[in-house]
Amino acid sequence: MSAARCRRGISGLTLRDLYVESDAGLDPQAYILRPDVVVELSREVVAESSPYLRTRRIGLATLAALRRGRDKGEFTLSRPETRWLDRLSFAMDEIPEDEDELVAAVAPTVDPAKVRLDQYGINGVSAVV
Repeated sequence: MSAARCRRGISGLTLRDLYVESDAGLDPQAYILRPDVVVELSREVVAESSPYLRTRRIGLATLAALRRGRDKGEFTLSRPETRWLDRLSFAMDEIPEDEDELVAAVAPTVDPAKVRLDQYGINGVSAVV
């Protein structure tokens, strides 16, 4: 990028904007990485108080941003991509707001020989597993 800037007098921000503009309308991954979308999603993340709630919130907010962008015609999704967006949205809607509720639901399905949830600071799992 710096070589292009030196040779053509293009600033880093201008080059970034050109890359974004050329890709964001063609691909949902590029769309979600648009600076305005990233800032919007960042605001959602910092609004939450815990890592779990931040993770849950960013998932919901990202899916909502993808739906809005698609509905406004800012990019298109193929039929399989639309099905995946629906599946992911359904799955995210099922994730509880309470972290302990999620841990209680998932812990019995975890093989303790393969994953030691207590090593990740997830309390009370030993009794459940």
